[in-house]
Amino acid sequence: MYPLLSYKTPAMKKSLTLLSLIALVSLASAQNPKFYFEAKKQKTIQHEELDKARNLSDLMPDFPVLWITEIQQTELESAYEGKSILATGTGSLLSAEQKKLLQATALNSELKLKVKYTYKNPVNGNPEAQTMKYNTEVVPFKPAEFTGGYEKLNEVMSKAMNGALSDPYSHEKFKQVKASLYINEKGEVEDCSIIKSSGSAKIDQLFLDTIKAMPTWKAAEDAKGNKVKERFEFSFNAMAAGGC
Repeated sequence: MYPLLSYKTPAMKKSLTLLSLIALVSLASAQNPKFYFEAKKQKTIQHEELDKARNLSDLMPDFPVLWITEIQQTELESAYEGKSILATGTGSLLSAEQKKLLQATALNSELKLKVKYTYKNPVNGNPEAQTMKYNTEVVPFKPAEFTGGYEKLNEVMSKAMNGALSDPYSHEKFKQVKASLYINEKGEVEDCSIIKSSGSAKIDQLFLDTIKAMPTWKAAEDAKGNKVKERFEFSFNAMAAGGC
């Protein structure tokens, strides 16, 4: 019996080497996944703007007034530290009750807007009923700042957490961990607590300890220059930023 011959062309060798490299990188990534930190706020409105609000567009800049046929009802809710107040209205203009609610809304509150409306279906021309929801956070005139900005904050937090989670075992069953905190008038962290657990008490505590160990921030200010507290939510996720 003749021996089997193994033959690879230079192109084949190059392809196999590349595939081997990709496999090694993929294996390393699977064993040591990277984490990313997030602290950016999504939708916000300055506290000083609440007294000026007269219509829905003042609360929701992208309110789709052009394709809404009729607004049947609006509900505006202000939520702060587990308590909430609700005011209703009709049409795009805020009701007197809703304006009063905004005047009583505290800094760091969450505003929840619900709009029941009808629009003309572009296909058949028939009116259809829909409900729109929009949430926004009430923030200071001048937000609190981490020395070096958000990119530096991201770098500091990611470096601390990724270093502590270098053991592959630490990544097992890891879920997003999220914390609520305030930066007070002195630029210090206070009232820091977990609002979404990672599933590991050890990782949750590590996240809290890392937040509390941050350097002092530049405190937030109102329109008159007074130092004020600002609420933040920090999260840490077990996937590459922008990954699927």
